[in-house]
Amino acid sequence: MNYRRRMRIFLIFIFFISRQLNAQTWILEKEIFTESINKVSIDNNDNLVIAHAGGEISKYDINGELLFEYSPVKQSEVTLIEAWKTINIFTFSSDFQRSEFLNRQLNLTFEFEYIHPEIGFVEFATNSTDGNIWIFDRNDLTIKKISTQTGELILTIPLDVIFPNTSLELKYMREFRNKLYLIIPEVGIAVFDIFGTLSRKIAFQEANWIGFNGDNVYYLSEEGALEIMGIYNLKKQKVKLPEGDWESVVMAKNSQKVYLIKNEGFTIFELNIE
Repeated sequence: MNYRRRMRIFLIFIFFISRQLNAQTWILEKEIFTESINKVSIDNNDNLVIAHAGGEISKYDINGELLFEYSPVKQSEVTLIEAWKTINIFTFSSDFQRSEFLNRQLNLTFEFEYIHPEIGFVEFATNSTDGNIWIFDRNDLTIKKISTQTGELILTIPLDVIFPNTSLELKYMREFRNKLYLIIPEVGIAVFDIFGTLSRKIAFQEANWIGFNGDNVYYLSEEGALEIMGIYNLKKQKVKLPEGDWESVVMAKNSQKVYLIKNEGFTIFELNIE
């Protein structure tokens, strides 16, 4: 191999490596230490909402400043917290079979207990755009929609009929753009419309939680990387994380900032992806 050819291959290699190294840049902005973190969510103003191990809730702005705190009368681990509606924050406790709605200042505004003759054990619950609640009833393996005003059932989706011979271990449930997304490991991501009709299935075994950002979902992969997947085209992009014992990742919606979550705190980065 002559000198020119070797040099050409070397320059191509250097260019390729440079592109790989410059493809993503993490800029550290602030590190915050907190009590033990159980669940996290983000609102449409990019505020991070944290449910701590004892059930306490705290809210931080995008600069890491503590805004508000809330301590429930009944202390229990929060099974799910959702802040995407921004005007209120939804929590669910499977231990107490109840949910709470908090306002922007983390004041309790409404409590809901899952007491109905047609409801067994509520294993999972999440809020809907219309102000009602979706639940997963473990007893009869159904998704039910409940009116928060009357406590009556609005809709029932029999998962055991739709997915027969399947271990229906629901890991996460979230309404987004008038679609209900369910993570069921043996199914993937099952997407239902607001009338309870299955509209699509997405092959997915990568995580037990997904966040939504524009036309993408994102999650922390088993390899410890941030993965971003298009909701409609299903194209995936993998982003290597900075070194750290990260347990979850939350992407801001109005900027390039990312919250990387540890057991007792979080770090705010700016992420630039070419």
